Amino acid sequence: RKKKAGKIITISTAALVGSPPIGTSAYVANKAYLEVMSKCWAAENNKFHITSNLISPAFMLTDFTSGFDERIVEQLIEAHPLKRLLTKEEVAEAVSFLITTEEQINGMNFILNAGETISSKTKEL
Repeated sequence: RKKKAGKIITISTAALVGSPPIGTSAYVANKAYLEVMSKCWAAENNKFHITSNLISPAFMLTDFTSGFDERIVEQLIEAHPLKRLLTKEEVAEAVSFLITTEEQINGMNFILNAGETISSKTKEL
């Protein structure tokens, strides 16, 4: 705040979009808390030229997810629109983008899931 500039980038989860996976209630609830806090930071700090945005990646292989059953991972890959999981490098690219953006991008949640949760339902006219 003293410098009148800054970027806050919070890593959340795409599990907040749609129905969260069974057995992840504590994890998803904590991420929901961080999402709301990030939006509050965006509103509270914009006068200091500090932005606050989220990146919400879909499931990816990390140390955190290394214990998942291989069959579940295969099901996730098969259900994914690109037939592959998100990579840590792709998340790093999103972080790099937010680091270099102008202040107009503030309070946003960038969901990295290849459009997996886009509704295919259309309204009839």
